[in-house]
Amino acid sequence: MAAFRERYIVDEGGTKLGVVLDMEDYERLLKELEELQSIRASDAAKASGDNTPPGQTVRERPISYGRQVLPTYRVGLQATEEGYAVWCPGLPGCWSQGATEEEALANIKDAIATYLAAVEELAAGQLTRLVEVP
Repeated sequence: MAAFRERYIVDEGGTKLGVVLDMEDYERLLKELEELQSIRASDAAKASGDNTPPGQTVRERPISYGRQVLPTYRVGLQATEEGYAVWCPGLPGCWSQGATEEEALANIKDAIATYLAAVEELAAGQLTRLVEVP
């Protein structure tokens, strides 16, 4: 691990209160933390009897360090006589509706979560891998 060029924020007594990193160092630190998380996840998978090949990593959800990282999905909206129809083109068959646009968007979030849970359930017991897409 390379050395970081950190600078400290201190109070009047010299007690360190915080640290300031250059963006390059910050990004490198995040990458190293993600690699560590991958190693830990892989070790946990091996300990549980998962047959993950060497060099492969297992992640249950996106990694977040100090900021929340959630997957996002593009959804379509169409005004109807009853309110709004909403669907997720990337998840075939994932539809919902709502009386207002806000309600429809809240409902599609639940529909997407239910859809993804069903996908996970159907994949249980199968050899699967997660891949990161830039």
